[in-house]
Amino acid sequence: LKLLARLVLPAFSIAFVNTGCEFETSNQRQAIVVGDSMAPTLWGEHDALQCQACGLPFRLSTSAKAAAESVETKTNEFARARCPNCGSRSISRAKSERQPADRVSVLPGKLSEYARWQVVATEPTASEPAFVKRILGLPGETIRFLHGDVLVDNKLVRKSPAVARQMRIPVYDSQFVASDSPPQLRIDPASKAWTAGRSFTFDGNVSDAANECLRFHPRRCVATKLATNQPVTLEDWYATNTLVSRSLNPTNDFWIAITFEFSSACRFSIELNLDHQTHVLDFDFAQNQATHQGNSHPLPRVDASSQTSDRNMAHVIEVITFDRRVIAWLNGKEVVQFNLQVSGERGYSTVPFLIRGHSPKLTIHRLQLWRDIHYFDVMADRTVSGAPELRTGVGEFLLLGDNVPVSIDSRHWPQPAVHGSRLLGRVIGQKATDP
Repeated sequence: LKLLARLVLPAFSIAFVNTGCEFETSNQRQAIVVGDSMAPTLWGEHDALQCQACGLPFRLSTSAKAAAESVETKTNEFARARCPNCGSRSISRAKSERQPADRVSVLPGKLSEYARWQVVATEPTASEPAFVKRILGLPGETIRFLHGDVLVDNKLVRKSPAVARQMRIPVYDSQFVASDSPPQLRIDPASKAWTAGRSFTFDGNVSDAANECLRFHPRRCVATKLATNQPVTLEDWYATNTLVSRSLNPTNDFWIAITFEFSSACRFSIELNLDHQTHVLDFDFAQNQATHQGNSHPLPRVDASSQTSDRNMAHVIEVITFDRRVIAWLNGKEVVQFNLQVSGERGYSTVPFLIRGHSPKLTIHRLQLWRDIHYFDVMADRTVSGAPELRTGVGEFLLLGDNVPVSIDSRHWPQPAVHGSRLLGRVIGQKATDP
């Protein structure tokens, strides 16, 4: 199944909507997205579903569903769909709602104004419709992919936190729990310090509490011949592609957001298991400092919660491991940043991270997890120096879709690079896709 995200009129013409006077004054063109190669950033027509087991609302590609109907009857078209959060197949056709495609604006720009990671639209031709993709390669570059990352002229390129936030793909949300399957966020079976419910509470006054922890165990939530309860690493599956069976790639690029409240003098740590190494981020609110490998960083001053639970007093720690770089924020303020080794062997853990309490009281109300886009090439015969490479000439760009497994883009085209004269402009007004 290969898909091309296109832009069309409601009447399915390949032209853009001319909004009359608004077009003349703003120099923008309006368009409708067709196809799924830019999901979850941009959506064509799709179904809005809800898992009956954990309650998570999610989206399913109508194109992927249509492909499934070749092996499933129309009355059972969601039978192979899985909830991307808990893995349940309890997805009812009666609960689905067809959603219209996203409408976007296209803002024309000069060749020099285009930048990596921007979403752009191309001018339609007599043989090709307009389509929308993301810029990965700029003029005069050599691009290749390594373990899901993008290398330009053999140097890793990193996304800014703002771009990473826009591109991240939802994986897990602890607010949606299925009672009939093991949770992905788990405490030790014999734990006395941790208690689990809608929230996770740690009591540091329990003996040996520091040896107990809250672990995250990834789940494979896509069509597969393997048992879904088999331990797996974090992988590059897409919620909208749960009906598409394919080989999955392991990844260490994730984003954690922890909503918590604490009593005074609280201290806890987040342990990241990356490439056969453990990186410990220690947050000490008594000393107002975060520590990594002996290096201390000041924490913004925050108030401890009152004796009664009040989520309005909750704080948020975010940790990102995208593009071989770790950044941690407390309430939106950066507190730790360091780079990981780019070369060398990669290792992937079935417990990519865990949380360890130290003292004295901690309540985690919500943990959300996203992953980065995992890029890979598809042309085995484009091998140069042991790895597939894509090159651009003067004024040329490489364009890829965010839904990498099903997108038709520069990796497939006979002439991978697109000349800047075909770029119609930047696509703006994308819908937010996070819950």
